[in-house]
Amino acid sequence: MNRLTVKDAQGNWALKGVRWEELRKGQIITEELWERLYGALWKLMEYEDTGLEPAEVVKVNSFDKTNTSRLLGKLADEQEKNRWIPVRERLPEAGEHVIVSFKCTGFQPVIAHLSEESRWMMLQGAKGFNDVTNKVSAWRPLPEPYRPERSRDDLD
Repeated sequence: MNRLTVKDAQGNWALKGVRWEELRKGQIITEELWERLYGALWKLMEYEDTGLEPAEVVKVNSFDKTNTSRLLGKLADEQEKNRWIPVRERLPEAGEHVIVSFKCTGFQPVIAHLSEESRWMMLQGAKGFNDVTNKVSAWRPLPEPYRPERSRDDLD
């Protein structure tokens, strides 16, 4: 962004290319000065049209402090929590119920858990599959169970 203002070594600011003496009462506004003033007012109008206060602009410029950044972080956490985990990467805790995917006539997800002896125990959806321990390719945690939203009427 091209700044319209400048600061000197003492911290005094001015409109770039305009000396303060040119802005004193009684001074003639030249065409060049008028163009600079008009340009600065135009930028001010564009800034005010954003509806942001200076403190909000600082936050926008610092993306990691924005609501968007926070929501993207939550999304990444959810994606990580619910992704398929290859068995070669790691196994679930023994006894933890998970969804597994194994090579069959395609990938078929079933609910299972890993026994203390590191054997997969199928709990649901795997009828006819006896020993699939070596065929499990990936697993993922079970989703949270459905809980209907309660309305205010339910609370009374």
